[in-house]
Amino acid sequence: MLLWPDNVLNSCGNRRNGFMEQLFLVEPQERYKDGFVKMVEEYRVFGEKEYFDMYSEALGDFNGYVLKLNNAAKGIGLPDGWVPAYTYWLTNVKNEILGVVRLRTSLNNDFVKRIAGHIGYDISPLSRGKGYGNLLLKLALEKAAVKPLILLVFLQISKV
Repeated sequence: MLLWPDNVLNSCGNRRNGFMEQLFLVEPQERYKDGFVKMVEEYRVFGEKEYFDMYSEALGDFNGYVLKLNNAAKGIGLPDGWVPAYTYWLTNVKNEILGVVRLRTSLNNDFVKRIAGHIGYDISPLSRGKGYGNLLLKLALEKAAVKPLILLVFLQISKV
């Protein structure tokens, strides 16, 4: 019997190549460092500067980066004008990070209201085209319904 840690928030099967793959939405933690660093490096190799810049801080101080994300969910240490945001990582049984989703708790400024929305998410370059984006959005919407309490979700969609 395979037991999953308490930190696994949602899980879902994803059929790939005829096999069912177990995927999980988890909170940022130090145990996922190798998978996260691999994802950040994919963004660098594929020349996706926006995402590489967003995550590259983790390459220098991963534990500090995780703490920063967890504090952001509590509204601690946010730059002026930023809103609290919960971050979750889509992972598999190998602890690979396939994607990231951010749930913002409010739309209290023009940028978030007009551009970012309540939910921002991305799938790593080598994980695209496999249905992970749809699954990540589904799990994020489920999470948004309960934590944080968001009654109406504004989602801005753009293709990389």
